[in-house]
Amino acid sequence: MKKWKIITLTSISTLVILLFLSIFGPYNILKKLSERNIVNDVGMKELFDEYEIEDVDYKGDNTYIIYTTDKEYVAVQEYYSLMNYKWFIYEKVNEWGG
Repeated sequence: MKKWKIITLTSISTLVILLFLSIFGPYNILKKLSERNIVNDVGMKELFDEYEIEDVDYKGDNTYIIYTTDKEYVAVQEYYSLMNYKWFIYEKVNEWGG
C-alpha cells in the first residue's frame, strides 16, 4: 500500500510541476491545445475575414503561424497591460537558413 502512495504522490507532483511550467513558461501547452481558437478572436476575425484559414500552428511565446489558401502569416499577440493585447500580423517570407 505504501508503494501506491509514493507512485500517486510522485505522479501528481509531476503533473503539477508540468502545469506550472506550461502556464508560466514561454511555450504554453494549453495554447497549443486551443490554437485554432484564435480564429474566433474579434481582432483576428476582422483581419482575416476575406481569407480562408486552412490551419493555425502555435510556435510559442504568443506567436502563431496562420496558413491561408494564398499566403502564410505570422501573428504575434502582444500584451500592453494585464488583460489587454493587440495582434501584430506579418506576412511570412522565406526563413533565413531554412
